[in-house]
Amino acid sequence: MRAGRLGGMGLAAFLLLASASRGQDSLNVTKVGEIRHWDGALDVASVGNYALLSTGASGLQILDVSNPFAPVQISYVETPGSANRMFYSENVAYVADGLGGLAIIDISDPGHPFIIGQCPTYSAAWDVAVNGDYAYVAKGNHGLGVVDISQPTSPQEIYYIDTPGWAFALAIQGNYLYLTDGSYGIRIYSILDPDLPVEIANCGTTGECLDIAVLDDYALTADGAALTIIDISNSINPVIEVSLSLPGPSEVLAIDSNLVFLSGQDMSALCIVDISQISNPILLATLPLPETGNGIAIADTLVYMACGNSGFSLVNVASPTAPFQIASLDSVSSINAVVVHENLAYAGGNPGGMHIYDISDPTSPVEIGALSINADICALELSENTLYAASPDSGLSILDVSDPTNPQEIGSWYSWWMSDIEVIRDTAFVTSGTAGSISVLDVSNPANPIQIATIAGLAEHVVAFEIDQNYLYVVSWHDNQWWEPSIHLDIFDIQNLQMPLWLGRTYPYLHYMPAVDVFLANGYVYVLGLDGISAVDVADPENPVQVAFLLIENLCNEGAAAGDHICVASTNVLHVFDIANPSTINLSGFYNNSSPALGIAAQDSLIYVAQDYVFAIYDISAALPVNPWEATPSQPSSFVLHPPHPNPFNSSTVASFELRAPSHVSLRVYDTAGRLVRTLVDGWRLEGKHQAVFDGSGLPSGIYLARLTVEDPLGAGDFQQTQKLILLK
Repeated sequence: MRAGRLGGMGLAAFLLLASASRGQDSLNVTKVGEIRHWDGALDVASVGNYALLSTGASGLQILDVSNPFAPVQISYVETPGSANRMFYSENVAYVADGLGGLAIIDISDPGHPFIIGQCPTYSAAWDVAVNGDYAYVAKGNHGLGVVDISQPTSPQEIYYIDTPGWAFALAIQGNYLYLTDGSYGIRIYSILDPDLPVEIANCGTTGECLDIAVLDDYALTADGAALTIIDISNSINPVIEVSLSLPGPSEVLAIDSNLVFLSGQDMSALCIVDISQISNPILLATLPLPETGNGIAIADTLVYMACGNSGFSLVNVASPTAPFQIASLDSVSSINAVVVHENLAYAGGNPGGMHIYDISDPTSPVEIGALSINADICALELSENTLYAASPDSGLSILDVSDPTNPQEIGSWYSWWMSDIEVIRDTAFVTSGTAGSISVLDVSNPANPIQIATIAGLAEHVVAFEIDQNYLYVVSWHDNQWWEPSIHLDIFDIQNLQMPLWLGRTYPYLHYMPAVDVFLANGYVYVLGLDGISAVDVADPENPVQVAFLLIENLCNEGAAAGDHICVASTNVLHVFDIANPSTINLSGFYNNSSPALGIAAQDSLIYVAQDYVFAIYDISAALPVNPWEATPSQPSSFVLHPPHPNPFNSSTVASFELRAPSHVSLRVYDTAGRLVRTLVDGWRLEGKHQAVFDGSGLPSGIYLARLTVEDPLGAGDFQQTQKLILLK
């Protein structure tokens, strides 16, 4: 057997794709549906029947809590940065948006919130409080910022004050602003002149001071593993009144009358403290939580909690000594991988989220099942009613999905740094932590997978593989070995699953390491790198030959085949390429996104993308070849509507049709919603060839349908035929 070669590719097959993000947002690709998940829940505010939830990189979520036993997400706003803490006032949410600065969001219609203004703060914004025409922003190691919000559509930072510690939270009462400064305790500012705050005092505390609330003459602080209460009756001479030890480090607090509610990342509990006697606080109850408590809001006898990676929780505190959780909403997950079968899509990511969606209506996908597993999922494989999930840190998890509304984990197998999986005939191939190898497992009993073979001799990092009938294609790479190229494509005969037979190898050229994926389309293997894709002819598996390389100016993550096209999920862009001629890979469509496309699956003309915190569905039919639609005529040989020419077109095209007998004819153009756009012909026409011009100069780019209807004069039934038109401006 001979190793592969870089045969006959030449310069003509080295192609460059300019960045798809230049000039326009999409081409021939349309987003038709999506489901959004969250980053960790970091803060919460109560607004009537709604709860506002800041969720880091996934922005601001709005939940309907009119039924506290069944909270429902109804809308969201993507923010430029990472939504941390917030301040709510008069239908406006002011969000400390990390490196995005201050975001001002109109929520007068909770179902349709939108950003009305945004202001950079030149360092990460952690918390915000508003007083009149000014917003005060805690900016971490850059202290306190002042933002003029008198014109909410164009807020401007006008002043800042540095602090020695870490400015994390703040509160305002009257003409004073109180700022937590980490290990330096609190700082007090006079804001009599609101655009020029002046520090008038500070007070050290014993712990890491991370949150603050003010009640009359006292400032209450989440001070490490303590509630520290500071007497601020003399604003220039604050004094610690008392400190109450807590069962763990506290980071957030909220006050309601004589009760204080505290929680924290490492506390994993809600503490309730009675402060009716301010100098003698009493710990009334401690309610364990599934994870960190990052934010607290109070609504009558309910406490809303932002619980990090556990989402949103509601706690009944009608009896402060006996609180209990009544509901939760866990939509926290970063989606990394997706696999599709018929009307169901399976998506997984981290932290350990497995989601099942009904995609029978792609414009409105619905989550019907979910399961939390102890794994960060990076690859999925479905075999009948069994779903296999690969994780780099937890190995292989095996799920029974025969009931998609109630998936169950039934088995597992551990290997370090597992990155891909393929299953064929009760046998699973998984990447192994052992350098340069693949483990072969017998999964005939999914509850008890057994290793039966090892494929060795590959490059150090095995990243992906693909199975096609009796062949296994493996992509691996290694670091800086001067005696051979870095990227390997190995081909194995797997007719005997327990004894795979190596057939051949080639070294695909990639502009920049490493390789990230491999997949097949139309008899060719495509090797995806971080910034490019190589096409390899594997007709002779003992002598694979690279025929093309395309450079892509976006970091690529995963690819999938769709007929004569391939789709590539990359950082912020979904690409569609025409591979009808594999030696000349051509861009036929793209869609720019605000979040990275990490995993991808194709089914017919729809593409399903794992997009960080979003599961999205895209229609790529406009990027596919334009073929005549099947006619449904009563006499198929009697009349013909030819494909329009040119197509795609800008801004006019010609529709041609033939009549074998004189007939009454209508030729009308509709949009994809079925609305009539133009009537090109409506009347009697003689037999023979006819043409009609469709002028789309006043119409938006998109897909249109030309429908020819002929009334058969012989009474055999009407003839109809439709052709697809693509208007591209």
